[in-house]
Amino acid sequence: MSILALPHIGFVIGAYAITFIVVALLIAWIALDHRALRRALALYDSEARNLPDLDGTGR
Repeated sequence: MSILALPHIGFVIGAYAITFIVVALLIAWIALDHRALRRALALYDSEARNLPDLDGTGR
């Protein structure tokens, strides 16, 4: 008996394929969002380094 002759094998393969695609898209979205947030935070960090030391800690 071939695996393709099993009942509902098309549904099972389709469900796994859709799940794989959704998880891959979520990973890509998170990676791109992380990159954008790092760029935005770097901007704030560079601006903060130009501010005077108001609390007296010398950092």
